[in-house]
Amino acid sequence: MTSYLREQFLKFNLSDFSPKPELGKAVVIFLAWALPAVIAVTFTRWRSRFTSVEYFDTAISEGIGPHLWNVFGSIGVILFSLFILAPRVKWFAVRV
Repeated sequence: MTSYLREQFLKFNLSDFSPKPELGKAVVIFLAWALPAVIAVTFTRWRSRFTSVEYFDTAISEGIGPHLWNVFGSIGVILFSLFILAPRVKWFAVRV
């Protein structure tokens, strides 16, 4: 039983369970997404005193709201289903 478990867990890396080795990359990716969003929201709020920025306010609400995340969730469920239905197809792992 232990040799079977050992064989199954050999495919995992330490970074799969602990983010410490890749923490720097994760912070950079987070900041690459978060900083432009913060700047755009701040600029939109600041400009709202001078001109109409309804379009940007709607876009911000849409990004915060459920519609955008429902799309991402649906794509995730579809891909997860494909991975379960065809676990030996390497095309999914390489292309996605």
